[in-house]
Amino acid sequence: MALENNGPKTLAENLYKQGVELAAKNKVLTLFDQLYALSILTLEPGDLAKRIVQTIQGDFSFELVSIFLYDLEHKKLQLLASAQSERFKGTTDFSESPFLNEVVINGKMGYSEDLINNEHIRASLAYPLVSDNKIIGVLLLSLNRTYKDLVEYEKKSIESFINVIAVALDKALLYKQLKETNIELGIANEGQTNLIHIINHQIKGYLAKARNIFSELLSTPEYGPISDSAKPMLQEGFKSLTEGVDFVQDFLTASNIEKGTFVYNMQPMDFGKIVTEVAEKQKDVARGKGLTLELDIVSGDYNMKGDASQLGQAVRNLIDNSIKYTPTGGLKLNLEKIVNKILLTIKDTGVGISEELKPKLFTKGGRDKDSIKINVNSTGFGLSFVKGVVEAHQGRVWAESAGLNKGSTFYMELPIS
Repeated sequence: MALENNGPKTLAENLYKQGVELAAKNKVLTLFDQLYALSILTLEPGDLAKRIVQTIQGDFSFELVSIFLYDLEHKKLQLLASAQSERFKGTTDFSESPFLNEVVINGKMGYSEDLINNEHIRASLAYPLVSDNKIIGVLLLSLNRTYKDLVEYEKKSIESFINVIAVALDKALLYKQLKETNIELGIANEGQTNLIHIINHQIKGYLAKARNIFSELLSTPEYGPISDSAKPMLQEGFKSLTEGVDFVQDFLTASNIEKGTFVYNMQPMDFGKIVTEVAEKQKDVARGKGLTLELDIVSGDYNMKGDASQLGQAVRNLIDNSIKYTPTGGLKLNLEKIVNKILLTIKDTGVGISEELKPKLFTKGGRDKDSIKINVNSTGFGLSFVKGVVEAHQGRVWAESAGLNKGSTFYMELPIS
């Protein structure tokens, strides 16, 4: 008879226990849904942490839930957000607690029954929040039960949503960092825009005016004869100012190309004629350095649509670059048509290209320590300009070199149409 009485009683207890577990698991699943919804929102770390602790505290009826952010640089914790029950009274900031700092050092869950002196709190659990193998914070849970009073599925449930919180917090921190970086870039871009405006409307004007004065003095008889001793100085001044004006123009053009605001005058043109004209002028420059410059144009049709002025400047920059970095020997230019593309090759016997320089050769301001030693006036804008112009014509430009002191070969490839 006793066995019959115990049978229904045991069954009822088991059913009750399963019902409690099922209700708790449903609660965990609901919490997961809420945490996932929070994780996909683009929130500031503080706002995200506040919503997370409020959700966990409310759903699990914990006495206190807090999230601390770990500052790796200063090796310290900072309270980000906390939520507590109505009956909890007292401080919520335990960022200076040795208990929490030990959790950061060990990288493992910590347990304490004396962290908080409160009649409603019997134990505190602290979990490191880890993302990409680095601790970014700590989750503190304080409850009115000890750890051994928690059933196994409760422990596993708590541990399971730690990763969700860590990923969500890491995403929020990244969002904050990107937002701050964008603000800084905006300020920098505004400053750069103002600087470019000043260069374009003032500095360029000053240099151009001074160059014109030197030009007038050298070419206009009405100002009187120039002594033989003064003429070289005036010519050097005129040359220097001309280079200054060209540099400013290259800088402004490269900046406009980079921003995508440069307007090209695309018209039918003969690229072969452009290369010939530029090469003839650059022969004098090469000859002034004791170098040779040879041009070989394979017979063919080099008509295409493009901006003749800017392409001519790009070719000049490439040749000029090789001349500046070729102490002895010379340059060989080759122009040919390959299927539906035009290929200009400039091969020099110069200093070559170092491994350090290769990845930044065609970037704005791209140069290395050797570039500055050989050419003290190197700005790094010339090849960046070339790249911008060529790519605007749907072409490509690149360079090859076997290494230092082994010469370089520059390639400019343009589509016929």
